[in-house]
Amino acid sequence: MTKDPINVQAKIEYLFPIPSCKVVLPEDIVVQLEILTTKLLHAEDKEDHSDQLAGKIHEGQQIAIPREGYMKTFIDTGILQACRGYVKAVTMFDGRGIKMWNSFDLIFQKSWIVSQYAGDYNPVHTHSGTLSGIIYLKVPEQINKDSEPDGWLTFHNNREYDSLTLRFGMTHNKLPVRGDMYIFPAWLGHSVSPFRGEGERRSMSFNVQALPTGKNK
Repeated sequence: MTKDPINVQAKIEYLFPIPSCKVVLPEDIVVQLEILTTKLLHAEDKEDHSDQLAGKIHEGQQIAIPREGYMKTFIDTGILQACRGYVKAVTMFDGRGIKMWNSFDLIFQKSWIVSQYAGDYNPVHTHSGTLSGIIYLKVPEQINKDSEPDGWLTFHNNREYDSLTLRFGMTHNKLPVRGDMYIFPAWLGHSVSPFRGEGERRSMSFNVQALPTGKNK
C-alpha cells in the first residue's frame, strides 16, 4: 500500500448562514433622529423602558419613541422599506420561502432609545417580532477599532464558542458607527459590552413583525 498522500481537491463550506443587513443612513436623516431623540431624552413626560428591556443602565436611559411626527415618516419611508428589501433578499434563495413570501405585510411594533454611558451594557438577549434593527446616533471616540469588544455590538450564534469541539466564529462583533443601521432576525441573540471613558453611546432600536399573506401580486 502506498504511503503517499492522496491527491484530492477539498473545499471548506460554511453551513447555515445568518443574514443581516447594514444600511448607511444619509447625514440629514441622522441629524433629524439625533434632534428627535435628544428632545425625548429630556422630555418631562418621557416613557421610561429601563425596567422592561435587557439593558443594564446605571447612568443612561431607555426611552420609548412615539410613532408620530418625523418618526412616523422615517418608519414608513425608511425602516419599513429597508425591512421589505431585507425580506425579499433573504427569501429569494429558498424555493419554498420565495413562494410563501411572494406577498407579505410588515407591522411596526415599537422603537426605543438606548442612551448609555460608561459601565452601561446589554447582556445577551433577543427581541419580539420577526425583524429587529439598531441605528447608531452617537458613538464616543474611545469606541473604535482598537477597543473591541468594549462598546461594540456582538451577535451570538445559538451555541457558545468552544475551541475543543471546533466551535469557532460563534460570535461576531460590529463596531458602532454613527449613521449605521443594522437589520437582523429578531431571534438572533446580541449584546453590548460596557465601555470606559466620557461620552454617550446612543442608539435607537426597533421591532417589526413580518407576515406572509399568500397572495400573488
